[in-house]
Amino acid sequence: MYLLLSATDQNYHRLIAMLDTLLARMDAETKKKKLQEEHNLPMTIKLEKEMNDMCNLSSGIREESRMEGKLEGRVETTIEFIKNIMFKRQSSAEEAMELLGINKAEYPRYLAMLQN
Repeated sequence: MYLLLSATDQNYHRLIAMLDTLLARMDAETKKKKLQEEHNLPMTIKLEKEMNDMCNLSSGIREESRMEGKLEGRVETTIEFIKNIMFKRQSSAEEAMELLGINKAEYPRYLAMLQN
C-alpha cells in the first residue's frame, strides 16, 4: 500500500524536520550543514544570523532552567535543614533559621514553605 501525502502534508513534515534540526543539541556549524545538505536550505547571511540567534536563545533557556533547578534544590535542602534542626533541638522554625544564618527577610518565605 502506498501512502500519498498532499503538498500541504509534505510541507508540514519538511517544516517539522527542519525544526527538529534547529532545536537539536548540536553545534551551530553542524546545524547549518544539515540544513544545507538534508533540507536544501541555502544559508544566506540573514538566515545564518537568525539561526545563530535561535541557537543562542535555546542555550540561554537551557542555562536559565539549569539555574532555576539549582536554586530550587538549594531551597529544598534548606527546608530539610530547618526541619532537622527543629526536630533534633526541639526548636522553632525561627530558631532553626537563625542557627542556619538565614536572612530574616527570608523567614516568611521559608515559613510558608514549611506550612505545606
